[in-house]
Amino acid sequence: MRAANILTGIVWALWASFVWIGIGLTKGVVAQHVLGFPSSGQITYYICVPLVVATTLLLSAIVLNFARRLPIIPPIIPPIALAVLAGVAFMFLPLYIFGYGGGM
Repeated sequence: MRAANILTGIVWALWASFVWIGIGLTKGVVAQHVLGFPSSGQITYYICVPLVVATTLLLSAIVLNFARRLPIIPPIIPPIALAVLAGVAFMFLPLYIFGYGGGM
């Protein structure tokens, strides 16, 4: 379970950093008083999407670490599930970064 937790922690830190950057970008646009910006789509993409992914990773790590101790669940299932979830979140990261920078 230790390797799955480390992987999840690294991926969580990446997504949490995008939340931090998104908040800073949004504050910068607000400070410039640009009419119509930031739009709700920008707030959703730059703050809400990484916040949902980071929260999902954190909550699933907590739940699966607790579930590992339950006698009805085989002990191999929680680390595999956590590693797969972290792997999917990590593989989604390049697609998110592609749109984050404005695409091509």
